[in-house]
Amino acid sequence: MIIWLLFYPNTPYLLTDLFHLSLLQPYGSNGLLRLNNYMWFNYALLMISTISSTVLGFWGLDRVAKAIADRLHMHHLVFTNVVIVILTILSSIGIFIGRFLRIHTIYLFLTPEQFIKPLLNMWSSSALLFIGLLTIIQLLFFYLIKLIQLNHFQDE
Repeated sequence: MIIWLLFYPNTPYLLTDLFHLSLLQPYGSNGLLRLNNYMWFNYALLMISTISSTVLGFWGLDRVAKAIADRLHMHHLVFTNVVIVILTILSSIGIFIGRFLRIHTIYLFLTPEQFIKPLLNMWSSSALLFIGLLTIIQLLFFYLIKLIQLNHFQDE
């Protein structure tokens, strides 16, 4: 579970990669979207990888939260949701660390002493705002998927 937690933030991290869409220079000089096959192909690749990885990551989040609840014999829906929120906050912290401190998970194993100081000094109002916003975005996506899933099973 700890290994999953260390690598899980990589899936919603891809949501922050959507900023790279600006590198495609989607707007022409007239201010309208360009019809360029190469650009749209790259757009499709970025969107497909981001959406599918994020959805699969949220599926894993749901499974891990339920496994934690089962292991602790806490079968209340409230407890599972608290676990999901905590894991999502930890994921947002991991995304901040990867995006702004550029510390990758593997480096925490290879040279942990090199990253302790930056991790301790990263806390600021901007960092907390980013972490809060990413937590809200992740929870919104997660619970929208759960709502769709719940509706799907009720319709059958």
